[in-house]
Amino acid sequence: MEKTLLLVCIAGMLLFAFFPYASAQEEDCYHAWSCTGWDECQSVGTQTRTCNYAGTCDEELSRPSETQGCEYMPPEHEEPVLPEEPLEPLFDVSVNIPDKYKEIEKGGNLLLSVKLVNFGEPGRIDVLMQYRITDVNDRVILNQNETVAVETQTDIIKDFDLPDDMEDGTYTINVKIFYDENKEAESESVFMMKSGGEVVYSNLSLIELFIIGFALSLIVIKGPKIINRFRKKSQKESCFIYFIFH
Repeated sequence: MEKTLLLVCIAGMLLFAFFPYASAQEEDCYHAWSCTGWDECQSVGTQTRTCNYAGTCDEELSRPSETQGCEYMPPEHEEPVLPEEPLEPLFDVSVNIPDKYKEIEKGGNLLLSVKLVNFGEPGRIDVLMQYRITDVNDRVILNQNETVAVETQTDIIKDFDLPDDMEDGTYTINVKIFYDENKEAESESVFMMKSGGEVVYSNLSLIELFIIGFALSLIVIKGPKIINRFRKKSQKESCFIYFIFH
């Protein structure tokens, strides 16, 4: 009995002595968590993250939430970026006849100004040019070809010797160009052919014709009177000069 009581007393003393140390160790631990950032919002309206315990206590307390609600924004539709196609030559041609050559007498020449412009990829390109003159019935009067080298732009002055047997009337000069195997462009203008010595009044207005007619009438009516007055005045001056010096 005495031995039993002694053992109980010793156990009580040991327990009493150890309890404060255990409590102190329990009070020194702490709780901590390490969490990743939130993932992108999913189509179901939630996003997640992962949290790991970083504390020193044996028991994991106050675990943070690893899921939360969010507003899902569908990605905008992006048009596919197509590769740019390489530029190709693209020519424009224009034809101009100076006013002086829009009416030509038989046996005269036709002066023509042609402008070529490349709006596409710059570079030296051989262009085949076709010049064709036709009458109102599409009958070919003249047909010539030549090849010119063009990079970005060029101006060409052409002087054509027209056939002497061309009849009076309206004619069309057509310029057509061929380039880059199967591409073409064209432009045209018109001019008049008239017989030599013929006076053309088509460009005169009615007012101009009236002024010319009125001036001619004055010359016809007043001309003789003016000439007689001039003669009389000349005779008087001659008599006066004779009287002074004699």
